[in-house]
Amino acid sequence: MGKFESAILPQLEKIRARIESGISCAALARELGISLSTLNRCRKQHPEFGELFADAESARDDLVEEALLRRATGYENSDGKEIPPDVRAAVFWLKNRRPEDWQDRREIALSEPVKIELKPEEKDL
Repeated sequence: MGKFESAILPQLEKIRARIESGISCAALARELGISLSTLNRCRKQHPEFGELFADAESARDDLVEEALLRRATGYENSDGKEIPPDVRAAVFWLKNRRPEDWQDRREIALSEPVKIELKPEEKDL
C-alpha cells in the first residue's frame, strides 16, 4: 500500500478543511507524516487529489475577493455599525479588475513621430 492510500485517502475531508483554512503544503505534509515531495507527487499522480487543492485555494481566493469588494464599497458589520467605503481598497480593486482604465501609467500611440528641439544651453544637460 502506497503513501496515498495509507496517509492521504483516509483523511481527505480533514485535508480539504486544512487546505481551506490556509495551511501551507509543507505544514500539511508534516501533519500527514509524509514529505513535501511525496505530497506533491501524489498531487500529480492523482488528479482528483490535485483538484482538491485547486478548488480549496479558489474558494479561499473567492472569500478574499468578496471581503475586498465589501471593504471597497462599504458594508454593515455584525453589530449593525456602518463601515464606510475604503478608497484605497476601491482603487486596488479597479487597478486589478480594470487596468486599461485605472493603471497609473498609460502608453499613448502617436500617429506620427514627435520632434523635440533643445535650446543650445539644454544640450549639455
